[in-house]
Amino acid sequence: MVFNGVIRIRKLSLSIFFSFIKVSIFNLQCTGYRTNLKYLFNLPIPFYMPNRLSILFFAVSCLIFSACQKGPTVDVPFRTYVTIPAGLNTGFSHHFVLSNIPGATFDNLLEARPSYVTLTTEYGEQNLDFIQQAYFYTIDGTNKKEMAYQTNLPVTNAGTVQLYPSILDMKDHITKDAFEMELKLIFRSIPVTETRIRIDFGVQGTLGG
Repeated sequence: MVFNGVIRIRKLSLSIFFSFIKVSIFNLQCTGYRTNLKYLFNLPIPFYMPNRLSILFFAVSCLIFSACQKGPTVDVPFRTYVTIPAGLNTGFSHHFVLSNIPGATFDNLLEARPSYVTLTTEYGEQNLDFIQQAYFYTIDGTNKKEMAYQTNLPVTNAGTVQLYPSILDMKDHITKDAFEMELKLIFRSIPVTETRIRIDFGVQGTLGG
């Protein structure tokens, strides 16, 4: 369905593109063009308006045609785990580096934007109410970029929480053979038992045409 929609958009863009080229050529070659527009629309159009409108429409059609060169989108899921020791203090930032996450293989991936990050408790604490803030980063050596965050997680007695995805192109990061992420947590209360958390995260990739 997405692919058919892209084809229809491309056909429409091409039609608009060539229509405006014809209008521009006709406007340059035919001195009676201004009179024809007055006759059709019964509007007082200055002589310079058709030229400027043609140029504007031509530029817009070029932008539309260029934007439609992108292909369909694809959702790319990942999963990793973190184990939180019991007794970690509140008021401090606790950092957990998640290594050797298998990358995705795409030859025609143009961009990859964060779509979701979900934390789910697997054992230990029955819910995630002990976490007040959570931040999820891509890391490459000393280079760190925020993929998702929650600055004030609600107390809901739930075993699953979702973070807000940020605006970040992760294409170069996720297409490595293996990549690293980092989870930073600030606790609302001290975890009394060792807790294992599953981290499901995904990106929406745009493929080339």
